[in-house]
Amino acid sequence: MGGKDFCCTVAGTPHIWAQEELIQQILGCIPSDVGRSRVTSFKYKGKWFTTGGHAPSPKVLAGLHFSAEDHRASTDCVLIAGYEPVKGASSDEGLIISELYCQMDDEPDIEDFTHATVVFDVFPDDEGIYVEQKDTDAWYNIWWDRSAYCFTFTGYCILRTVAPELDPSTIYRTLTHRSPRLEGEGVDNAWLNTPSALDYGGVEKIFDQYVNRPDICEDENTDAFWTYLLCYSDLTDEEILDVAWNGEGNLWVFPIQSTVESSPLSQFPGRNGGHATVEDDSLPPRFDLLPVDIIFLICEEMTLKSFLHVLSLNKRLRNILLPHVDELAYKAMKHTVPYYFPCKPIKTPDGTREHEELDWWDREWLQEAGIAVDEVRHKAPWLRYWMECTRTASMRNRKRMWRTAESIKELALAYGYLNNN
Repeated sequence: MGGKDFCCTVAGTPHIWAQEELIQQILGCIPSDVGRSRVTSFKYKGKWFTTGGHAPSPKVLAGLHFSAEDHRASTDCVLIAGYEPVKGASSDEGLIISELYCQMDDEPDIEDFTHATVVFDVFPDDEGIYVEQKDTDAWYNIWWDRSAYCFTFTGYCILRTVAPELDPSTIYRTLTHRSPRLEGEGVDNAWLNTPSALDYGGVEKIFDQYVNRPDICEDENTDAFWTYLLCYSDLTDEEILDVAWNGEGNLWVFPIQSTVESSPLSQFPGRNGGHATVEDDSLPPRFDLLPVDIIFLICEEMTLKSFLHVLSLNKRLRNILLPHVDELAYKAMKHTVPYYFPCKPIKTPDGTREHEELDWWDREWLQEAGIAVDEVRHKAPWLRYWMECTRTASMRNRKRMWRTAESIKELALAYGYLNNN
């Protein structure tokens, strides 16, 4: 038989079992004789490399570890668990559960995909087994197909922010929806037991019985890619890590935390500082001659690239916009990149963790920037914050998770489980 890596239903990525897990897998791609007197021979991009090379530097090795926070966040989980309702119970009696499918000793015969509840604060204790943080005698087995779906806490909060109208049962019915062309065969995406219409992008490259994270790179020859990058390229350590995380290595998909905590608020300069300029031909000529209120309305729906271009058009327009630049940036972010803001409050059985991201957000602005909770909206350097967010791997991954959450909502509508009104 063998094992299986279980993944977050929103992120599509598996749990991080140890901070050194990533570098151990990458080092497994590199021949053991690289940098030694013995002969190394491999082909990369049509060129053969024999002997030579060097061992990865200590800085590169350290930079290819997961953070302690990512390790913690990837095992901080929520289950959407299917259950059998008590026969004869009316809906007025509230949530009455007979038995959770994931607590059955034998594989359940799940035919009706209609009922589900949320189980908070569980962690993966073994492959497919999840245990409650507060009661380690309470465990859940998601080996049974469609018995339950795992989410990181962050992934669940993102889904609830994107689609607050999706209750647990609606989420469950959407994820277990049968495809007409595969009637009798269950759901389309056999690996995650989700509809094939749910696109996880490049992460699907590593869907396997045992996930090999280095396979996420853009090159078909995983071993050659990592061997060349770490041991044969003439890049600096910083450049190697940038390629690994943000370039062809594609490791940016793995930071599970993906919350506003990844934004280095303490590094922000003063208001309206450090604005950059870019070239962009998306705006019409003489844009600066439009009425100011119209210019403001247009700016509120711009991407960062267009917004920075507007600031660089001419001195007159820049003088008009700069006093309002953070207000405009805030409104533009709300419209175009809402995932750069903390998740909305959620409901939990005991009332804890309902405002977790918002609480951190308020605390950090106060501690690092000296901005009180009731002043953040009007005093934070929003343009700089926006620019910083575009540079972080965690925020890039948060955007990807947000898109998956939007797809789940779209599928619920398409399958008729959600009213479009």
